[in-house]
Amino acid sequence: MAMLATGCTESPPRYAGTGYDVVLLAGQSNMSGRGLGADPMADTPADARLLAWDARANTLRLARDPLPHQDLGERPVRIGPGISFGHAYLARGGAGRQLVLVPAAYGGTGFTDKAGSWRVTGAAVSPLVTEAVARANAAMRAAHARGAPARFVAILWHQGETDGGTRMAPEAYAAELVALAGYLRSHIDGAGPSTPFIVGQYVPAFLAGSPSLQRIAGINRNLPATLARSACVGSAGLSGNGPSDTIHFDAASQRVLGGRYAAALDALERHDTSAPCDWRLEEPRTGHQVP
Repeated sequence: MAMLATGCTESPPRYAGTGYDVVLLAGQSNMSGRGLGADPMADTPADARLLAWDARANTLRLARDPLPHQDLGERPVRIGPGISFGHAYLARGGAGRQLVLVPAAYGGTGFTDKAGSWRVTGAAVSPLVTEAVARANAAMRAAHARGAPARFVAILWHQGETDGGTRMAPEAYAAELVALAGYLRSHIDGAGPSTPFIVGQYVPAFLAGSPSLQRIAGINRNLPATLARSACVGSAGLSGNGPSDTIHFDAASQRVLGGRYAAALDALERHDTSAPCDWRLEEPRTGHQVP
């Protein structure tokens, strides 16, 4: 596998499309990415239609792994689901629109105060949330400044391993997750009550051995019943990095996961809620082919 570039290092070409779609990527390490292993996508050229907001450089860049999440430079960010989500999203068409990813995840964080918090229900909104909103709004402004309409289209969320490990009560986790979705929808420019909020499930082998995380997986599975315009992405058939790291998806699984996020967004926009999101009920898949 080729050496990963340090985030998004290439400036995008002059815009020649019809507008920008902006998507926030938030949560903890499986969103920012710890995927290891062979990954042919790392050797492919960057797609001129797929951009990312680089908060450190305060600019839009061509999107490459590792994406510049909040923990890049402080944690070993590698392959996450963002790039493959972007490719799958763009493959749907979009009449010449470009996609802007807004990386804002941070490993080891949750709704507890163990290593950082995503809470919006306390006396003050957490810095992680404030930064995520700031990044999304900056990306929206930067896209508008390039001379074409920008629209905010979705929030992708992957988190829960930290709170599962601390045995956070499912009811408390559910309340915090719904509150976070509401806060992001009401504070990101161009977002609103109908903005899709999509959550992802966990590495199946790790999940199978963690009853407390299974309870949070149940919250994800049932989220569409409690939060309008939400969806859940299953993880059946996907793998962790190996015996020494079972909590993080490997690179091949992250690529599949990104495609599943895109499929979930497409289904949500078509009002199709038939896809399962239960790690216990989904049939295992052979290999790592995006369904």
